[in-house]
Amino acid sequence: MPGAPGISLTIRDVRVVPYALAFRQPFATAREAIALRRGFTVWVADTAGRWGVGEAAPLPGFGMERLEECAAALEAGRGALTGREIALPRSWSPRLQPGFGILPDADLRPAARHGLECALLDLATQQAGIPLSRWFHPLAATQVPVNATVGAAAPEEAARQAEEQVARGFTTLKIKVGVGGDAADAARLAAVRAAAGPAVRLRIDANEAWDEAQALRMLRRLAPLGVEYAEQPVPATEIDAMARLSAASPVPVAADEMVTTEARALAVLRARAAHVLVLKPMALGGLIAALRVAHRALAGGVPVVLTTMLEGVYARMAAVHAAAALPALAAGRVVLPACGLATGHLLREDLVALPPLPQRGSFAVPAAPGLGIGGTPP
Repeated sequence: MPGAPGISLTIRDVRVVPYALAFRQPFATAREAIALRRGFTVWVADTAGRWGVGEAAPLPGFGMERLEECAAALEAGRGALTGREIALPRSWSPRLQPGFGILPDADLRPAARHGLECALLDLATQQAGIPLSRWFHPLAATQVPVNATVGAAAPEEAARQAEEQVARGFTTLKIKVGVGGDAADAARLAAVRAAAGPAVRLRIDANEAWDEAQALRMLRRLAPLGVEYAEQPVPATEIDAMARLSAASPVPVAADEMVTTEARALAVLRARAAHVLVLKPMALGGLIAALRVAHRALAGGVPVVLTTMLEGVYARMAAVHAAAALPALAAGRVVLPACGLATGHLLREDLVALPPLPQRGSFAVPAAPGLGIGGTPP
């Protein structure tokens, strides 16, 4: 609200705690199979004894800092914050700069900025007595629809996974493609469509696996199966190829790995290189940066999808709060796809004993002040 007083915090203590969370099964990236998700929880206390929490968890392959660089940036942020008074606005606006100027961007890399910023926002909205979602927008939604994922499995297994997720209430499924060849991809998607039925939305994720010609050929082949969109079908460096594909494809094209910074996201929008933007707050350097990009995209009629980077519960639920603001920001200009935030089940363990899980294909947005998860540093 214009003219409303801001939120003032005096920071008494900042703690950074490393973590390593095991996956139920090793998670394959373009470079390696990851058995542990490593990162840091960031805890910030004010003089009233409240604690805010965030997560900083860089992931290889997204242009982010290495784990040791993240640790160094968090230590610098800890020194800059301790004993300092921080003034935050009463609510988010697209003019708000990410990170609140804790440190220059050159010294505060994306994951570290995400962790510190999230902890401050959790603490500030606890003080204000509102859930974080309502700091992002006073008309934030109370439910966030999310998709389930079907892996790059054989058709019978992919169909089994699809049936299981539809039975759990998911109405959007993301299917991994670009694995095993064109015929295998087509058979997998056909099996999922047959198992899920005609009403379930199917999106595919190629993870940069195709070149431009193969992508166009495959999207024409798969279009009759009713594909909501194809995520990053060509390499993230090839913005011109993405623009040509977006113009020619019968299936909408989404940019994901291509959107690693605000500047890159705006370049994609200017080039009309995608019909949908997939936004990862951790890679973009925080929730504020992600919503700045979302605001620009939605104003131009381009839908956005918020997703995780397989982090722990604090980062996932922070993204849920941010995603709750998207319908209000869209203001009816676009139809918003389901977000990609239902990834907690991939972890064998998490940062709290009973992390929130989606029910019937949606996350309930916590109504308690702040992130609404609670906890104190170990």
